[in-house]
Amino acid sequence: MAMPIQNPAKNREPHPKNLARARHEVRPKDAALKNLAVTEVTEERISPATAAEYLRQNGVNRRVRRSVVTLYAGMMKKGLWGASNDMICFDARGRLLNGQHRLLAVVESGTTQSFVVRRGVDPEAFKHMDTGAQRGVDDVLGILGWEYGPLSASTAKRLAFYAKAGYLNAAIAQGHNSQPGRALYADRFDILEVAAEYGPMMASVKFTGVRRRDLKKIGITPAQMAFTHALFSPWHAGFEDFAGRLLKRDFRSADDPANALLDRMLLHLTSAVSSPSRLHPTAVFGYIVLAANADFKGRGLTKLQWPRGSGFPQPLVQVAERITTALAWAPPRGQPGDDS
Repeated sequence: MAMPIQNPAKNREPHPKNLARARHEVRPKDAALKNLAVTEVTEERISPATAAEYLRQNGVNRRVRRSVVTLYAGMMKKGLWGASNDMICFDARGRLLNGQHRLLAVVESGTTQSFVVRRGVDPEAFKHMDTGAQRGVDDVLGILGWEYGPLSASTAKRLAFYAKAGYLNAAIAQGHNSQPGRALYADRFDILEVAAEYGPMMASVKFTGVRRRDLKKIGITPAQMAFTHALFSPWHAGFEDFAGRLLKRDFRSADDPANALLDRMLLHLTSAVSSPSRLHPTAVFGYIVLAANADFKGRGLTKLQWPRGSGFPQPLVQVAERITTALAWAPPRGQPGDDS
């Protein structure tokens, strides 16, 4: 009978340096790495005193947006702050990575709130914070009972994206925060800051909110009109008159830009879905800007045209700079990207 071949390596004594690994022991220099991978998730009732203690461990967070803290604190005082999937996070060294605005709101409101707390988070995960399932702008404004809450949120989003970028493009016109392969224009704290601090926005929302039905009749959404109103009205005293002429169909002359815009929108509404005259929502907004620009400059228009190859229409008013100045933001980038 053939004898099995013995492997001499199996009969060797383990090298002393390998004993720790053989016994599943962790060497001292590996301990820190192991701790970084161990996380603990708990639900805690956090009082103002505990929140203040946690905030003393805050060394790596973003700048504080006081208007956001005030919004959150208002919700807490009214008993409207509910559970959220967005966790309060600490790294293995106890540093606060995520949650400073909520903790500051607990201190400001003087209330005790429930939060999910995660400890032992890898510090590299900090760069990915604020991208998950969180309480968004729509949620905050809706819970606080803002008049025309969804419209306020959509207008604040577009204004924040536009102010950060410094120009309009198709993505911003549709309410998207970035284009493929590009960094975000603004985060949710920027958007909440616009909603809370930029006064002209609320006037635009109220102006548009009461005219929702009239806008629908001519194929313009409230979001499109509120954003355009917020762009032009601080600089163009006649913008509300322009919008009023459009909705009442009461034009000053045959070459009134409001009349040219109405003609283009009615052509859009009466066209078949497959017709070239049927406009994409982005194109609708572009035509509104073109007509508003003409009215701002006092130019007559008999036909509204978007010149081929001209890129996305830019408003002839300096609103981006006004917003960044009002909110003490860095100047807008001002370098248009792909305007298709």
